[in-house]
Amino acid sequence: MKHLMLIPNNVDTWNALSASETEAITREHASLQQELRASGEFVEAHELGEEAKFVRNDGSTCTVTDGPFTETKEIVAGYYIIDCADMARAVEIAGKLGEARLWPIEVRRIDVTQATAINTPSSGLWAQVQVPVGPPGAGYRRGAGLRRM
Repeated sequence: MKHLMLIPNNVDTWNALSASETEAITREHASLQQELRASGEFVEAHELGEEAKFVRNDGSTCTVTDGPFTETKEIVAGYYIIDCADMARAVEIAGKLGEARLWPIEVRRIDVTQATAINTPSSGLWAQVQVPVGPPGAGYRRGAGLRRM
């Protein structure tokens, strides 16, 4: 089962860490990724950029707001996608993240069944819905034309 681990970051807390503490967390990521690759559980992991856009559509107008909001101290700083036996194993892996000593890591199962149902030509939504297709990092394709976005 695939799981998403969302890694938060509180800017003030992170900035208060010493260089050796942040380097230790970076080393822990490298070690964990090596372990997950060896076990076949690693899918992908990325740090997220600081810039964000929040998009709302009220049905007639699309509004875009810059983010993260200045009053927000906690942001999503990165994520892992892992493929492991069950939620218990995903939680075990999340506990190995250095950030888990600072903030709670959100672990969610990825509902592959639903995504697969949408991502079929017979669903009738194939040409209308953008869905991730292909290996991680391959980009997005749109149904009918199979164009890389």
